[in-house]
Amino acid sequence: MKGPAGFQRLTLFGMNLVLCFFISVIMLWVIQSQNPDAPILTPAAVLLSFVTSFVVGYTWADLVPAFNWGLKIAQATGLIKSKIATHIVLSITLGVVMGVGIAFLCSFITNFGTQGWAGVMAFFTAMLPYILGSAIILVVIFLIPIQAAAKAISGFDPAAAQSPQGPG
Repeated sequence: MKGPAGFQRLTLFGMNLVLCFFISVIMLWVIQSQNPDAPILTPAAVLLSFVTSFVVGYTWADLVPAFNWGLKIAQATGLIKSKIATHIVLSITLGVVMGVGIAFLCSFITNFGTQGWAGVMAFFTAMLPYILGSAIILVVIFLIPIQAAAKAISGFDPAAAQSPQGPG
């Protein structure tokens, strides 16, 4: 996995590992807290939730250019000149796009067959505040180290490939 494509794949893979694991645990913890006697937050449930959300999240991340959207927002607002501001804009954009996409699609997969659209929307809206908050925080914390690892493994440095005016 070398070059720009390798960097992108490794970043997507790493961020999805983090997001999907923590989002799975958080969602199951919220459900468990509302049903204290039910065995919901179990290793098997975390594994099943993680696998489902990872497949959904990796596919979603590959199809939806959230990172590019974040860069465009940073450019349009003039925040691209500040690394910290750009990181915050990217983190919010990625957290929202990835959190909403993963949460909605997983809600659909787990609820539509038994509860229809009402069940999908009820579960999705109940989980959304937890998902958005945690996804944004997780991206803020993990994006830079995961990109550093992707850079080291792929040999591609996106900052060196950019023009002096910022990403083009």
